[in-house]
Amino acid sequence: MSAHGARVLMQRKLQPLQQAVVTSPNEGLWASARVIYCQPVGDNSFAVGLELASRVDSWSGPY
Repeated sequence: MSAHGARVLMQRKLQPLQQAVVTSPNEGLWASARVIYCQPVGDNSFAVGLELASRVDSWSGPY
């Protein structure tokens, strides 16, 4: 996760340019995003690259 995007693992395939919402319930944050890529990484698992529609500074800190 960074201030501009994220790479997440999902159990369903998404299409490039598809719109998505990224949430972090523990921090009460959310952001609109679009899918940049979706790559299979195993049985029914996909690595999805997301570009956030706006910068979210609080997600760019160390974890």
